[in-house]
This record gives sequence, C-alpha cells and structure tokens, in this order.
Amino acid sequence: MSSNGPTDTNGMKDNARLPVVLTIAGSDSGGGAGIQADLKTFFALRCHGTSAITCLTAQNTTAVDAIHAAPPSFVAQQIKTITADFSLSAIKTGMLYSKAIIESVVDTLKCVLLQEGAADLAIVVDPVMVAASGARLVEANAIEAMKEQLLPLATIVTPNVPEAEAMLHDYKDSSGSRPFREISSIEAMKGAAQAVCDLYNVRSCLIKGGHLTAAADPSEAADVLFVRETGRHHVFAGKRLPLVNVHGTGCTLASAIAAFLARGKSVDDACRLGKAYVKHAIEAAYPLGSRSRGLEHRWSDDDVL
Repeated sequence: MSSNGPTDTNGMKDNARLPVVLTIAGSDSGGGAGIQADLKTFFALRCHGTSAITCLTAQNTTAVDAIHAAPPSFVAQQIKTITADFSLSAIKTGMLYSKAIIESVVDTLKCVLLQEGAADLAIVVDPVMVAASGARLVEANAIEAMKEQLLPLATIVTPNVPEAEAMLHDYKDSSGSRPFREISSIEAMKGAAQAVCDLYNVRSCLIKGGHLTAAADPSEAADVLFVRETGRHHVFAGKRLPLVNVHGTGCTLASAIAAFLARGKSVDDACRLGKAYVKHAIEAAYPLGSRSRGLEHRWSDDDVL
C-alpha cells in the first residue's frame, strides 16, 4: 500500500504528533472509572495518554472493597519519568487519596511547571472524594491539602455539588453566614464557583449540577463554569438524561476537558465540548456488571473533535 506522507529513516510514515496528556489518579479494577476511563477518553479524543498511578483499588460496580496506596515517592517518580521524555500538553488529577500523596504531587508539579515552556501547562483537578458506590476515596486530612496546596495550581477544578459544598463548608460571606453548605440552585452554583476561585486562587471552576434544575424547567440540568480572568459565568444547560447508574462520568468529563485544553481550546470551549462528548457516551452506555452501565468512550463525532 502506497503512502503520500513523508517517511522516516526506517521507512515508517511520519504521522503528526498527538498532544500528550498525563493523568495522575487511581486504578479502577472494574475498568469504568479512574485511570482506565481517563486513558480511554484521551484515546477517543485523539490524544496520547500517559499515567501516574496513585492507588490500586479492588472494586466493581457495587463496591470498593480495598484501596492500596502507592508510596508518595513512587507517584512522584512516575511523574518525573514521564516529563523527562514527553512534552505534555495537559495534566489531569483524580483520586489522590492521602495528604502525603497530594503533597508529593504538588511538589513534583511545581518542578514541572518550572521547566522550559511549561508555565502555561493546563492542569485539570477533579477533586475526587467519594465513589459512585458511596465509598470514600480520600482520607479526611487530605481534603485540606487538596484545597490549600493543589487547587492554586489548577487551570480548572471540576467538583460536583457535594464536593463543592465540602470545599466551601467553612466559607463565610461578608455577613458572616455560610451560604454554600447547601447548594440548591443555579444562582447558588454561580456564587459557589466564584467563591472556589477566589478562596483558593483557582483560574476557573466548573460545578456539575446533575441533580439540580436549570431555571424553572425540571426536564433540564445544568453545570456552571466561572472563569476568573474574564469574571464571567457560563451556564451549560441541556435536557436531563434518563436516570441511569453510569460509572465514571466525573473522571471522563475531567479527562475530556483536559484533552480539549491539550488541543488548544479555551476553558469554556473545552467544557462545552467535554460535556457533549460525555452526553453521547452516556447515551451509548452499555450494561456493565450487576448494577451499572459503562460509558461508550469510543463514541466520536467530527463536530465534537
């Protein structure tokens, strides 16, 4: 078969390089979330995925039975080894589990950001706290380290409503009240997204509000993005999908956003395109295990890509 493309000295076609994205997260032995979902998403969105594994989990669609954390020094070594050879276009973090791992990741990422050409490297933080099965995926003393040390490095953080409430649990407004202990409206989501950015020096925050309604229409659901540089809120509203137990949506959305940032999209466009990708992956989801559905990561469309 002939090829019109250039070839290297070994006779191989010299294809264009793909953007390289690093995920720093836990392994899901059931394959629906975590590192596995991240890498499938990167591949589907035409990026090369690399990984630094923070934890091994024994889990399926019903439970997380065990968590084995990697030594923090080994997590750091994985990141150092990847960045020594690959030129990264984006980084996504997921399950970091312990304070020690978070501190090791933060110290290593600070060194990465000092490398030539890396100052503007996109970092997507998915503040994973609880699995879909209800299992806790972060130690209690790790949440403060995440908020105080990791979030200031983030280009965007992607909490769901319960995670945003946890991040803002002690936040007080000028009157001394705590307005975000219960986020129950689109306007509250707007305020919470801005508060996360202001409080933790984050550049942008996307709060996922799947169980909240957009405006007065209960058939719609909405996510809210706040971009600190522009001071603008973006509300991504759409028809609510039928309620199904789908595994790995949070990991997949954060990874899709990272992939689109790696491909040069703006934060708001990356969120919009990422949501479109996840929507179609949910619509094409397949039965998985005894009580869940798996996202169809292979779904793709030139309008999204």
